[in-house]
Amino acid sequence: MAEIALRNVEQSVEELEQLERIGLFDKLEIKTIVKRRKHFEHRLRRFVKSRADFLQYINYELSLYRLIQKRRERMKISYKKSEIDHSISRRIDLLFRKAEYKFIGDISLWFSHIEFCKLVRWKSHAAQLFTRLLQLYPNRVEAWVACAKFEFEERGEVDSARKTLQRGLRFLKDSRILWAEYFRMELAYWEKINKRQEVLELDSEEARDALFDGEILLIVFRHAIEQIPRAEFAIELLRILKSVKNSGRIYERILPIIEEQFLNSSVLWTFKATSSKTVGEAFTVFEQGLVECEENIDLWTEYIQFVLQRATVTKQPKYVQKALQLMARAGNNLPKELTLERVRLTRDVELSRMATERFYDDLEAWTIRLLLECITLAQNQNGDTAANEREDEIWSVFEMAERACLSHKDVTSLWKVILTFYKEKGQFTRLKSALERGILKPGITGIFLKEFLVDVTLSNADSTATLKLFNRLVALKPLSMTIYDRFLDTFVEDATMVRNVFEEAIREFGKNNEDLWLSYITWEQQNGFADNSGILYQRALNSLEGAHVKEFVLLYALQTQLT
Repeated sequence: MAEIALRNVEQSVEELEQLERIGLFDKLEIKTIVKRRKHFEHRLRRFVKSRADFLQYINYELSLYRLIQKRRERMKISYKKSEIDHSISRRIDLLFRKAEYKFIGDISLWFSHIEFCKLVRWKSHAAQLFTRLLQLYPNRVEAWVACAKFEFEERGEVDSARKTLQRGLRFLKDSRILWAEYFRMELAYWEKINKRQEVLELDSEEARDALFDGEILLIVFRHAIEQIPRAEFAIELLRILKSVKNSGRIYERILPIIEEQFLNSSVLWTFKATSSKTVGEAFTVFEQGLVECEENIDLWTEYIQFVLQRATVTKQPKYVQKALQLMARAGNNLPKELTLERVRLTRDVELSRMATERFYDDLEAWTIRLLLECITLAQNQNGDTAANEREDEIWSVFEMAERACLSHKDVTSLWKVILTFYKEKGQFTRLKSALERGILKPGITGIFLKEFLVDVTLSNADSTATLKLFNRLVALKPLSMTIYDRFLDTFVEDATMVRNVFEEAIREFGKNNEDLWLSYITWEQQNGFADNSGILYQRALNSLEGAHVKEFVLLYALQTQLT
């Protein structure tokens, strides 16, 4: 194996001697190149070769090739250019071929190889690679597309590009990407001929025949939608056509074909409306579409979203009113998002109740309803008795929402509304009762409620109440670091309690929170207990897992240097 590696390096000796002789590299640089090539060759001789071994060698040779070009340009040296460049290029080509043979399922190697051939202007070799590539991967869309683009854009071979795409469509007749690329290529060719006619000022019948008046495009389009009879795809092709200047004549011929086949499609009417010159015309088209599509839900959605977008852009209230009118007309044809948007815009409690009836288990719908119920109560309080009755109703709505949203793991939004309402109204008895029930909840919701309880209690609690709350919450783990931080701030004057809080936090987060350990160590050092920091450091190393150990060591070293 070593002999083969050495032989491969020796084959490049003449090329390296020429580089030194003409002054592009000095002797030390040549030795470095030889050393690097030996290293890469030995890696390729191993029994188990990796893709990275080939790519690193290829990238090194490519970097060397580019460096030679730059030095030639800077030093104005063109002597032996073709011989040296060809030698390096052949080596890179050979490496690519070996990698492709070894990792036959990796299509990215083929594309990289082809890009290299373009770089060194080996167009015929790139064409051969594409031929082999398509033989190996006839079911890969990107291979057919890349080959067609190469033939059309790099070589200017329109017929070859067309035949390539037609062959690809025999293998992948239902591929939207391939049909779209075929249409795009024919459109680019039509545009090219059209521009040529304008430059040469051709007006003869022969010239018009050459342009085919877009007949080829029409044929491709018809075959495409025949194979993929979907309005979305037809509109996609129409958008491609519309992006080309002076394609109006073809556009006017294709649009009726789409209208005939997809007249009841919301996609078609949305496209026509959004392509209108004025907002009024767009509204008219949408209204026509609603008639043709028999009030299709998707079209209602597109229509209303179009109006809401106009409201956002122009900041004009008339568009909001228009959207609300459309929402009222749509009724149960509105999807959930627009139903809730209607509730937000109107702030109508009755509409929110209808929304929760229609979307019974939707958390967002219940959250909006609960919020509006709270706002309505706050605005319409007439007396203590009535207020208490309404507050009982609010709690009933909250309980209904909880039952409806049992499938949701996180119902924090519901609790935020009800707790904020009680807090702002000064209903601390109800607030405490709700929190006592809520802190037993599992998961994210339970942690949020514990944090809320800590905020409410610590704002006016004495040391005894604070200690009692801490001991109680420790028994109701899990907690969050936010809760531990609040208690650390509260017990800041009591070293024993600070250690207790740190120890409880470490029991819960000590395996994956290096910052917690650093905070504990820093506190001990700053409060005159430096001897404890060494013990804590060792405990941290024993407790932390995986990458957290390395991160802790780095942060501790940095902190030590700064102090």
